[in-house]
Amino acid sequence: MLDFRPLCKQKMPVRASRPALFGIGRWFPIRWSRRLARLMMTKAVPFRGANMVYCPGAQPGTRRTNVVKKTAFAMLIAFLILSTVPASAEDREPTAALFLQPLGFLQFGPIAEVELRLAPSLSMSFHVRLHGLGLLSHLLVTDDTAYWGTAAGIGMRYFLYPSAAPHAWFFGGMVEIGVNGFSGDAGLATAYRGVSIFMVAAANGGFRWRLGAFILEAGVYLGIGPTLASAYWYEAYPQLMYNGGLPFTFFGTGELSLGIAF
Repeated sequence: MLDFRPLCKQKMPVRASRPALFGIGRWFPIRWSRRLARLMMTKAVPFRGANMVYCPGAQPGTRRTNVVKKTAFAMLIAFLILSTVPASAEDREPTAALFLQPLGFLQFGPIAEVELRLAPSLSMSFHVRLHGLGLLSHLLVTDDTAYWGTAAGIGMRYFLYPSAAPHAWFFGGMVEIGVNGFSGDAGLATAYRGVSIFMVAAANGGFRWRLGAFILEAGVYLGIGPTLASAYWYEAYPQLMYNGGLPFTFFGTGELSLGIAF
């Protein structure tokens, strides 16, 4: 069988074969036969003795069409690859954020917090807690002692990014030092005032949602709250100072923070 592939590299006119057009190419001009062959969607087969060879795939524009198809396919593959690559943590986390924990009004005081990013998945925070504004701060007291304490501290958080989304699990901890003023027996001869210094150390974990610049965070705190020093005096004898107790407290609280990134 003759091999006509080398001839396909040459720019040669196309002649329809005998089987394809049932011999009609003998009488019709070549260009008419070629058009009719294309309309009939037949594949011309070279025949012996022909000085014109039909090369499948050698029609004008075929090579250009193949290039366009290959380019489109390559662009599609590149798009799929890029879309599956998760965004870096640097793109997900803001440089700084401001938080408020309103749930603290029902617990041990609301917290105002400023968070700064140290690394793609690591952040440091500085906070102030108004201990005296917490409902539990007063309900857990067994006598009529009034507490109005304030604390300040620092914390660290590490984020775990499961996907390209900016939402992430996190874990970390915080430590704070506070001053707590208290008083009792108001209006009585035994009325007293006092002050205590306490420390809080807690582990923290939860999940953070980020929707643009808005941040919602939910989690828990588990820790200890030892009293480091305490003293009180009677209002009738302010020159006399007495040492107070040094309670050691274990606690667990929930966290619900609202934040804005900037």
